[in-house]
Amino acid sequence: MDTKFSLNETEKKVMEFYTLPLLSLNDAAAIENYKRTSIGPVEILEIGELQTKNMLRRTDQIGHGGRTALLTLWGKPAQNLDVQLNKTYNVFAIKPGNDFNYQRSYNSTISITFQGISEEECAELQFSGEIESVSFENNLVEIDGDLLRISKEKIEKLFPENIFISGIKMEGKRKRDEIVEIQPIKAQKSTIKSA
Repeated sequence: MDTKFSLNETEKKVMEFYTLPLLSLNDAAAIENYKRTSIGPVEILEIGELQTKNMLRRTDQIGHGGRTALLTLWGKPAQNLDVQLNKTYNVFAIKPGNDFNYQRSYNSTISITFQGISEEECAELQFSGEIESVSFENNLVEIDGDLLRISKEKIEKLFPENIFISGIKMEGKRKRDEIVEIQPIKAQKSTIKSA
């Protein structure tokens, strides 16, 4: 029996349709409209009211890494999906739509599913990297492409004059998209050994 085979173009398209990549909210922003994808982890920030005019619909606000988006659930998923506020999920089988109110928006498909993420999976994680940008108004810093929330006190310690200084490397701990601890990375002194 020959077990070596290759997929034809139609089979490749079917495989691509059912094998959806799991992207961060940041990476999913670059996906073209109406292409099925999955995003995660995202936190449910707001659960909208069920609208019953013409068709069942509910719009929830999701977020992660300082970014937010709208997720509109259509038909049965709007009524039947049981998600909880402030819980974290991976969301499978959604389609990006046009931006609405300056936010990326996503629409459910009939096969949408929410996979809950436990508190252990959302535990404090170590991070390190260079601060690429700062929002003093919103208390956000971007470190290696991730927008992280930071307390006003911590941001004032890093930038006492509220002026961004490039090239600052930091390390610390984060919980989801919020910085718990942060400190500058100390420069390593090179040691020279004598022969």
